[in-house]
Formats: sequence, structure tokens, C-alpha cells
Amino acid sequence: MRVLYFGPCRMHAGCDMEDIPLAPGATVKDLLDACCARHPAIAAVRGSLQVAVDQEFAPVGTVLKGSEEVAVMPPLSGG
Repeated sequence: MRVLYFGPCRMHAGCDMEDIPLAPGATVKDLLDACCARHPAIAAVRGSLQVAVDQEFAPVGTVLKGSEEVAVMPPLSGG
């Protein structure tokens, strides 16, 4: 799974992108668990993160196919 990190998540992860292997049927929640296990600093802000799967915001229960591009980012606000 290709994971892109934006904003403070990039700093916490120490990279802007990485590939994370997941089991078939994994969800966005599973992906976030894996991100937090690899980068404990992300766990501190996990509750406020937003996730987009193939450029569409996705809830934690979304099942991943394995070929998507997933973006992990802080909450967005408009003005």
C-alpha cells in the first residue's frame, strides 16, 4: 500500500511516502495501526487525522484492495 504523509504527519514519519504491506481485506483502521506502529509520533495525533484513499476521504472502516494510494494528513479547513 502506497502511503503519502502530509503536514505534521510527514515530520512525524520522517518521510513523505512509504509502502506498507497489509493483509487482504485490511481497512483504513488497519493501515493507521500500521502507520502508528512504524512511527509512534503519529499515534499522538491519530485522533485528528484524516485519510484519503485515491484522493477521496475515507472512514476507518473502508476496506482497502491493496493497490490504492492513501494520504494521511491533518484536518483541513477552508477559508
